[in-house]
Amino acid sequence: MSEKGFLIYVFTTLEAIEKIKIYSKEIYTPEELLSLNDQMNFNAISRLLLTIGEEVKKIEIDLLNTQPQLQWHEIIGLRNRMAHDYRGIDPEIIFDIIK
Repeated sequence: MSEKGFLIYVFTTLEAIEKIKIYSKEIYTPEELLSLNDQMNFNAISRLLLTIGEEVKKIEIDLLNTQPQLQWHEIIGLRNRMAHDYRGIDPEIIFDIIK
């Protein structure tokens, strides 16, 4: 697939990042992240992080290698952890990631 074919994954990732910024704008502690709006923000942000990891997995490695400073392996690893161990998601780790 050409680089243009991977643009949808890049755009979806960028959209998820922007939504995380919006949903976490008024959050200053991991406790606030977990409790705000009856955990709705935490659940939405968690889902968006999972989406980012899923989309990154679909981007051709050569395109990812144009941004070697980003920790692509860790982004994908977070997705795998969240998808397979939902109860093990630590709000403090999620807070650190989004901030």
